[in-house]
Formats: sequence, structure tokens, C-alpha cells
Amino acid sequence: MTTEQIEQIEHIEAIEQTERSPRTYALHLVDADLDHLERAIREPENRMLTVEYWQRRVLTMRRQFELTREQRARSEALLDRLAQRENGCSRAELRAGQSRSTLDA
Repeated sequence: MTTEQIEQIEHIEAIEQTERSPRTYALHLVDADLDHLERAIREPENRMLTVEYWQRRVLTMRRQFELTREQRARSEALLDRLAQRENGCSRAELRAGQSRSTLDA
């Protein structure tokens, strides 16, 4: 291996380490964000902050961070609450309805 190849590998490893760190060491940020989202979603919907906005916020957080089991459950509950607000039923009920309609077809 040449010196250039070794430097390239070390550079790639450094980037991967940097990218991995925010996902795993930001647990307190995720908890704070979940607290905020739970409070905000309990409030009545306003024109600027729609269901779609809050869904994007939750999904972005889930992509950006490696969540604990509890955090994942809290984010699922938020998405369910938003689905109920939008459709009048939970995401599980929507999936079950889609499965039934697929079987009926």
C-alpha cells in the first residue's frame, strides 16, 4: 500500500467516525427534541405548522440520530398521533385498511 492510499483510508475513516458520532452521542438532544415535539403536537394545529410539517420533523430526527428503543417508541407514538389528527385513525389502522383493500382487490 502506498502512503497516499493509507492517507486516503485514514481520511475516510475519520469522516465515518465524525458522521457516526452525532448519531450516537446526541441522546440528550433527541430527548429534548421529543419533549418539544410532544408538547407542540398536543397544541391545536395552526396554518403554518401543519401535520405534514410535524411529520417531517419527526422523520428527520429519526434519520439523523440513532434512537434508543424508548425514543423510537416515543417517535412512533408521535407519528400515530399525527396520523389520527390527519386521517381520524392511527397509522396501524391505516395499514390494516390498506391490507384489507389490497385483499379485496
